Amino acid sequence: MTPANTLKLPLGWLSLGYLALPLLIFFATWLKPGYALLALIPVLIAGWHLVRAWPVEGPALRPQELWLVGLFSLSLTAFSGIGGLAPQHTDWIKHNAVLYDCIHLPWPVVITDGATNWSLVYYLAYYLPAALVGKVAGYAAAQAALCVWTALGVWLTCLWFAQLARLPVVLASLAFFSFGALTFVANLVVQVLGLSLKHGPLDFYPNEFWARIWEFHSHFWMFEWSPGQALAGWLSAGLFLSCPKPQRLLGFALLFTVDLFWSPFVSVGLFLLAFFLAWREGRPWPVKLTVPMLLLALPFGILAAFYAAKTSPEVAARFPKIPIGWFTQFHDAPALLPSFCLLGLFIVFEFGILLSLIRAHFPKGATERHLADASGLALLCLLPVTMGTFSDLSMRGSTVPWFCLALLTARAVTSAGLSPKLRRVFWLVILIGVLTPLIQMAHQGYHLAIRRYDPRTVPHPGAAIVNMGDGGFNDYGAQYVGSTNSFFARHLAR
Repeated sequence: MTPANTLKLPLGWLSLGYLALPLLIFFATWLKPGYALLALIPVLIAGWHLVRAWPVEGPALRPQELWLVGLFSLSLTAFSGIGGLAPQHTDWIKHNAVLYDCIHLPWPVVITDGATNWSLVYYLAYYLPAALVGKVAGYAAAQAALCVWTALGVWLTCLWFAQLARLPVVLASLAFFSFGALTFVANLVVQVLGLSLKHGPLDFYPNEFWARIWEFHSHFWMFEWSPGQALAGWLSAGLFLSCPKPQRLLGFALLFTVDLFWSPFVSVGLFLLAFFLAWREGRPWPVKLTVPMLLLALPFGILAAFYAAKTSPEVAARFPKIPIGWFTQFHDAPALLPSFCLLGLFIVFEFGILLSLIRAHFPKGATERHLADASGLALLCLLPVTMGTFSDLSMRGSTVPWFCLALLTARAVTSAGLSPKLRRVFWLVILIGVLTPLIQMAHQGYHLAIRRYDPRTVPHPGAAIVNMGDGGFNDYGAQYVGSTNSFFARHLAR
């Protein structure tokens, strides 16, 4: 029974609706009507079946708590530069260019570089709801809509973390965005050992790229740079972890399909976590292939065809290939031995110490122990191969398992059975980890205080993506486009 003067929100269908809405917009507006129905109906059926069998509710909250978390979410979103109200990081050149073209060009979006037409083939989920507003009310309204849309995702994330970490929701919100790895110490260690790119006096700024090859971003850091991919991972983690075993396979299938549109790398992280969690629990999930699960093959196949346009010969002939290979071949990797040294240091400082503390507290066979093992194995699997110019696979794929480590840390430090010695070590690690997001927040606050307003808007009469400046389209065009002669463009798209 819900206590008096409190509310319980339908957290399950709100989160599923948030993640699925961009996909529904995409299918309804990008595809021919017949294919749109074939793609839309399975997503709706699977979502309805999942919510009906699993009507998850959020924690019981007083109205003032909901308002406080809502205000926190909106303030954090605006402070991070989303919506153009504060300074934005360089990735926002790309974000705003995608948003601008989705507003000003017909759907499906086709851009031209003066010689060739290209289909926009990108992770569009984050932008489409705001772009829809922009088509009606203009670019400024779309930026405001993007801020509100993002704040809603942060609000849902905070509710999930509060429920799963078993913390008061206001405390959970602050804790979640203050959580980080031992980046501050690691950054100093690699400089002392001569493994960094920096020379001269020690640089105390905790750069998340300290290992040169991989990055597991703290929550605030990732939110500032790639909020769409962050929200996809956080909400998917919350939904998947709370899903009961009878519905877990269907939940995974639906979330994996939806995440494929938000961020293929996030879907990789979700897959790895689900695989290792099933293995560590040792009790197989029900593997009966239901009709809703089988039907999801249709939207999954359409999304696969959408991304396959990137592999067309025209794209390969025009743009450099997206880098993929063993971590020792990454363009920022040092020689072979230093690369392996960095690998060891990265495992230790990014998640190894924290994971060992979690495993030391939770007994063998406990649910938390299984989740810790699955998270650690998932993170390890993201390290041997690098993909993307900026270690995109490790950055984005780590979102789901990193969420799990954050909630396990919260559960451990608040549990009554934690020994005093282990509690002190836990808090030392947590406080060192907090330095990274806090310094980044101070950095953003400084730029805001000196009025360095430079929202990375890129209005252009033609395609904003093509005119991002600094040769960005020439260097990274393969990240944004696919061929207009692809199977998707010729047969499935409007």
